Amino acid sequence: MTETKNVSKRSKKEADVLRDKVIAALLLLIPMVVFAVTPIYNSSSSGLSLFGLTFFYWFPIVWLVISAIMYFVAAMILNKMEGDQ
Repeated sequence: MTETKNVSKRSKKEADVLRDKVIAALLLLIPMVVFAVTPIYNSSSSGLSLFGLTFFYWFPIVWLVISAIMYFVAAMILNKMEGDQ
């Protein structure tokens, strides 16, 4: 009975580690995809402006801030996983 509990605890921990790795990978990949697909923000027809900046300029600036936050969260997840081992 205790062996079964140990196996279930171990598999739960492995599932948690896998989930954390997937979340960290997604947090790292999403900004790369957004910046790689320039047609998302490279349209001159969009009339969106923010504080006098055209969409082409402010969209990547906003994503720099968002991606920095996402990288920070991914680093915290990976550091937590490193500390758990």
